[in-house]
Amino acid sequence: MIKVTLATKVFGRKNRVTALDQVSLELKPGTIVGLLGPNGAGKTTLVRLISGLLLPDEGQVQVDGFDTLRKRREVAARIGCLLEGNRNVYQYLTVWDNLLYFGLLNRLTYGTIKRRAAQLLDLLDLSHKRRDYVFALSRGMQQKLALALALIKDPPYLLLDEPTLGLDVETSLRLRSYLGRLRDQGKGILLTTHQLDVAERLSDDIVFIKRGRIAHRGTKASILRDLNLVRTGFQCSVAAKDAVLLNGAAGEVAGVTPQTEEGPVLTVHCQDQAALCRLLSVVEVLDIRPAEPSLEEVFLAVMRL
Repeated sequence: MIKVTLATKVFGRKNRVTALDQVSLELKPGTIVGLLGPNGAGKTTLVRLISGLLLPDEGQVQVDGFDTLRKRREVAARIGCLLEGNRNVYQYLTVWDNLLYFGLLNRLTYGTIKRRAAQLLDLLDLSHKRRDYVFALSRGMQQKLALALALIKDPPYLLLDEPTLGLDVETSLRLRSYLGRLRDQGKGILLTTHQLDVAERLSDDIVFIKRGRIAHRGTKASILRDLNLVRTGFQCSVAAKDAVLLNGAAGEVAGVTPQTEEGPVLTVHCQDQAALCRLLSVVEVLDIRPAEPSLEEVFLAVMRL
């Protein structure tokens, strides 16, 4: 597993900035850990520390028992890393040449690179761009390529810094499904994102970071208990095509899931049984469950602590 123990990272000499302050974190195989926090909280610094791109000033980072200070090659072989801003792509190479270069860099055979690259290009809808130069691609397509480069060597651990940034809705949903499959195959994934619905759907554990320190961690259910956060009423899923029929029949529309197997879905929050009955009288409800605070509400509560 990946184990970070009391890691501290300070930038600057005169105007010292503590980006991470005695941070401890574990990432086990077969789990997805969502790392959440506001801008400047230390998320990207922690990702760089684990990947070996930065070294801790204090504390220790280990990957399967290998210390990033002394065994950087062994650590690099076990980690695929996607950095925010597509920083691991070469602009003046084609999409295919980027994949070939990173595959060869990781000592893969040409046959293995060809097979994995074809799978990743298909998954990320980049097959038609394989001969295009990266600088000519849109930001979203460059993001897809950066993700493919992180996956090309099929590492046991993935560090994904804003992986859905710039992706269209369909590709984002396909990626979320793919990450779930990778977890089921035993990969450990550290995911940073500002899209809290993505973190809520994928994460087994959630770590909130604030001003370089861990503010709270656990499953969503355990964090709700710890913070004593409750919400009354019911949450219902309704087909988006029926939205016009709602007409104030129930309470607030709490969110939208753009695409599911049933098509676009609205999440409607009913304050009480009377509101639920009104909703049931006008539309077909796909799912009913007790209401609970969204991850966005949990995030705001943690940041106020």
